[in-house]
Amino acid sequence: MQATRRITVALLGLTLVVAGCSAEQETPAAPSGPCDIVANGTPVAKSDGAEDQSAPETATGYRSDMTAVHTQRYAVATANPLATQAACEVLRDGGTAADALVTAQAVLGLVEPQSSGLGGGGFLLYYDAAAGT
Repeated sequence: MQATRRITVALLGLTLVVAGCSAEQETPAAPSGPCDIVANGTPVAKSDGAEDQSAPETATGYRSDMTAVHTQRYAVATANPLATQAACEVLRDGGTAADALVTAQAVLGLVEPQSSGLGGGGFLLYYDAAAGT
Protein backbone atom coordinates (compact mmCIF):
# COMPACT_ATOMS: atom_id res chain seq x y z
CA MET A 1 0.00 0.00 0.00
CA GLN A 2 2.91 2.32 0.78
CA ALA A 3 4.28 1.88 -2.77
CA THR A 4 0.89 2.81 -4.23
CA ARG A 5 0.82 5.96 -2.15
CA ARG A 6 4.33 6.92 -3.29
CA ILE A 7 3.40 6.40 -6.94
CA THR A 8 0.22 8.44 -6.51
CA VAL A 9 2.12 11.29 -4.83
CA ALA A 10 4.81 11.18 -7.54
CA LEU A 11 2.20 11.35 -10.32
CA LEU A 12 0.41 14.20 -8.59
CA GLY A 13 3.70 16.05 -8.13
CA LEU A 14 4.61 15.56 -11.79
CA THR A 15 1.20 16.88 -12.84
CA LEU A 16 1.65 19.97 -10.68
CA VAL A 17 5.14 20.60 -12.07
CA VAL A 18 3.92 20.34 -15.66
CA ALA A 19 0.96 22.61 -14.90
CA GLY A 20 3.24 25.12 -13.19
CA CYS A 21 5.57 25.24 -16.18
CA SER A 22 2.84 26.08 -18.67
CA ALA A 23 2.86 29.52 -20.24
CA GLU A 24 0.34 32.10 -19.10
CA GLN A 25 -2.56 32.10 -21.54
CA GLU A 26 -5.77 33.97 -22.08
CA THR A 27 -8.67 32.24 -20.33
CA PRO A 28 -11.54 31.38 -22.70
CA ALA A 29 -15.17 31.81 -21.77
CA ALA A 30 -16.59 29.08 -19.54
CA PRO A 31 -18.83 26.47 -21.16
CA SER A 32 -22.46 27.61 -21.35
CA GLY A 33 -23.80 24.54 -19.55
CA PRO A 34 -22.73 21.37 -17.79
CA CYS A 35 -21.23 18.71 -20.05
CA ASP A 36 -20.73 21.06 -23.02
CA ILE A 37 -17.82 20.04 -25.21
CA VAL A 38 -15.44 23.00 -25.53
CA ALA A 39 -13.91 23.40 -28.98
CA ASN A 40 -10.28 24.17 -28.33
CA GLY A 41 -7.19 24.31 -30.50
CA THR A 42 -6.48 23.75 -34.16
CA PRO A 43 -6.19 20.15 -35.40
CA VAL A 44 -2.79 19.40 -36.91
CA ALA A 45 -2.88 17.12 -39.95
CA LYS A 46 -0.12 14.83 -41.15
CA SER A 47 1.95 16.40 -43.94
CA ASP A 48 1.61 15.05 -47.47
CA GLY A 49 5.31 15.32 -48.23
CA ALA A 50 7.74 12.44 -48.54
CA GLU A 51 8.41 11.04 -45.10
CA ASP A 52 10.91 8.63 -43.64
CA GLN A 53 9.10 5.28 -43.59
CA SER A 54 11.01 4.21 -40.49
CA ALA A 55 9.71 7.19 -38.48
CA PRO A 56 6.87 6.57 -36.04
CA GLU A 57 3.35 7.38 -37.19
CA THR A 58 2.24 10.95 -36.54
CA ALA A 59 -0.17 11.12 -33.63
CA THR A 60 -3.76 11.77 -34.61
CA GLY A 61 -5.91 14.21 -32.74
CA TYR A 62 -3.04 16.55 -31.87
CA ARG A 63 -4.13 20.18 -31.64
CA SER A 64 -1.97 23.28 -31.45
CA ASP A 65 -2.71 26.61 -29.71
CA MET A 66 -4.95 25.12 -27.03
CA THR A 67 -6.04 27.27 -24.09
CA ALA A 68 -6.88 26.40 -20.51
CA VAL A 69 -10.52 25.82 -19.58
CA HIS A 70 -11.70 26.49 -16.01
CA THR A 71 -14.75 25.12 -14.24
CA GLN A 72 -16.29 25.62 -10.81
CA ARG A 73 -17.73 22.12 -10.37
CA TYR A 74 -16.15 19.22 -12.22
CA ALA A 75 -14.29 18.34 -15.37
CA VAL A 76 -13.76 15.15 -17.33
CA ALA A 77 -11.02 14.38 -19.84
CA THR A 78 -10.66 11.12 -21.76
CA ALA A 79 -9.20 9.99 -25.06
CA ASN A 80 -12.64 9.95 -26.69
CA PRO A 81 -15.40 12.59 -26.60
CA LEU A 82 -18.12 9.93 -26.16
CA ALA A 83 -16.48 8.69 -22.96
CA THR A 84 -16.01 12.26 -21.75
CA GLN A 85 -19.67 13.06 -22.37
CA ALA A 86 -20.89 9.91 -20.61
CA ALA A 87 -18.73 10.51 -17.52
CA CYS A 88 -19.72 14.16 -17.38
CA GLU A 89 -23.40 13.23 -17.46
CA VAL A 90 -22.86 10.86 -14.52
CA LEU A 91 -21.31 13.71 -12.50
CA ARG A 92 -24.03 16.13 -13.59
CA ASP A 93 -26.69 13.69 -12.38
CA GLY A 94 -25.08 13.42 -8.92
CA GLY A 95 -22.77 10.43 -9.36
CA THR A 96 -19.39 10.20 -7.67
CA ALA A 97 -15.99 10.45 -9.33
CA ALA A 98 -15.70 6.66 -9.03
CA ASP A 99 -19.04 6.25 -10.84
CA ALA A 100 -17.84 8.57 -13.60
CA LEU A 101 -14.52 6.78 -14.05
CA VAL A 102 -16.22 3.38 -14.34
CA THR A 103 -18.60 4.86 -16.92
CA ALA A 104 -15.75 6.47 -18.87
CA GLN A 105 -13.73 3.25 -18.87
CA ALA A 106 -16.75 1.22 -20.01
CA VAL A 107 -17.32 3.57 -22.95
CA LEU A 108 -13.60 3.60 -23.79
CA GLY A 109 -13.66 -0.21 -23.81
CA LEU A 110 -16.41 0.01 -26.42
CA VAL A 111 -15.07 2.78 -28.67
CA GLU A 112 -11.33 2.08 -28.29
CA PRO A 113 -11.02 -1.63 -27.43
CA GLN A 114 -7.46 -1.77 -28.75
CA SER A 115 -6.39 0.74 -26.11
CA SER A 116 -8.75 0.43 -23.20
CA GLY A 117 -10.29 -3.03 -23.24
CA LEU A 118 -9.18 -6.29 -21.68
CA GLY A 119 -5.47 -6.57 -22.31
CA GLY A 120 -5.24 -2.91 -23.32
CA GLY A 121 -3.68 -0.11 -21.36
CA GLY A 122 -5.49 2.07 -18.90
CA PHE A 123 -4.62 4.23 -15.94
CA LEU A 124 -6.36 6.49 -13.48
CA LEU A 125 -5.65 8.72 -10.55
CA TYR A 126 -8.30 8.81 -7.83
CA TYR A 127 -8.13 10.91 -4.67
CA ASP A 128 -10.57 10.37 -1.79
CA ALA A 129 -10.70 13.72 0.01
CA ALA A 130 -12.60 12.30 2.99
CA ALA A 131 -9.98 9.63 3.64
CA GLY A 132 -7.05 11.79 2.52
CA THR A 133 -5.80 9.04 0.22
